[in-house]
Amino acid sequence: MTRVDGSADQGLFSPWLLNEPDPKAKARLFVLPYLGAGASMYHGWRELADHVDICMVQLPGRETWHFAPPIRDYADFSGELVEALAPLLNVPFAFFGHCNAAYIAFEASRAAEEAGKMPAQLFISSMFAPDRAVEAPILRMDRSAIKEMARSVARRSLGEDSEELAEAVRAAIEIDLKAYRRYASGSHSRSETILGHPLTAISWDEDDSVGQSGLAEWRAYSNRTDLMTLPGDHWTFATAPFRLVAIIESMLRGDA
Repeated sequence: MTRVDGSADQGLFSPWLLNEPDPKAKARLFVLPYLGAGASMYHGWRELADHVDICMVQLPGRETWHFAPPIRDYADFSGELVEALAPLLNVPFAFFGHCNAAYIAFEASRAAEEAGKMPAQLFISSMFAPDRAVEAPILRMDRSAIKEMARSVARRSLGEDSEELAEAVRAAIEIDLKAYRRYASGSHSRSETILGHPLTAISWDEDDSVGQSGLAEWRAYSNRTDLMTLPGDHWTFATAPFRLVAIIESMLRGDA
């Protein structure tokens, strides 16, 4: 592997990243997997992004990092993540999180800013602002709904429709929900968490879990917040739709 500074090392950013970052990248997007999934769900993004280095963040307890205990606290994990990835934050960068991963992306953005590494953007998708985290429909899912969600994650995001994978995803969702509930039950004072960089909150026109009205509260977390609605349902983002990737690339290049 080649380091960002040009020297050689093996697995410098493992286990934090599933892929090797491009040392010559002009901009980077760190994508975070959501409930029950691992970083491999973003492989399609790497194939479609031309001008931004897509860095697939791996979560502990998932795939190549399966031997580690799962996340207990979003803020603690995000601080450790930013510290580990610090050498990669030398070009315009942003975090992207969908559903519960929006909060990990938010906390990572805040941690980076506090560490003196100002993100160019924060992209969140299909999730309420932190002070409304308790309103998310995922907290009201019963076992039947969790099983159905696990099948959707396996099929729509991981590309495999098998009962074995769906059961593994279901178990991972149950674990992830524990961390989510801890975060949702915490205090999220808006006055203490205003970001110094832009935030883009994305909804999907066929996703009834969190519409654009549910994203409006994100305006309180950055003085430069854009709300946008894209065509698709709750799972469309995983396919790296051209319009979403184009918007992210444009913003990271400073075109927007």
